[in-house]
Amino acid sequence: MSKISTSKKKSNTVNQMKRRAYTQKGQSKTGFIDGTKSEISRIEWPSKDVVMRAFILILVILFLSVLFIAGLDAIFTKLFFNLKQTLGQ
Repeated sequence: MSKISTSKKKSNTVNQMKRRAYTQKGQSKTGFIDGTKSEISRIEWPSKDVVMRAFILILVILFLSVLFIAGLDAIFTKLFFNLKQTLGQ
């Protein structure tokens, strides 16, 4: 019996908390906004130098990837073209 009454007490407490959250909508919205502002102010934003270095690194990697894929495309195109001529089709 004690387990049942304990679980009922817990569920009643949870239900009361839910009701409070729904009844205090104005407070919860302002609390959410204040909490969000607080969290954003705690973020350690990267410096402009770090962002620029990362951006340049990304561009270099992108350029090298494009060259690599274009090279593979050229090799396979030539390979299949020569294979097609060899087979006579």
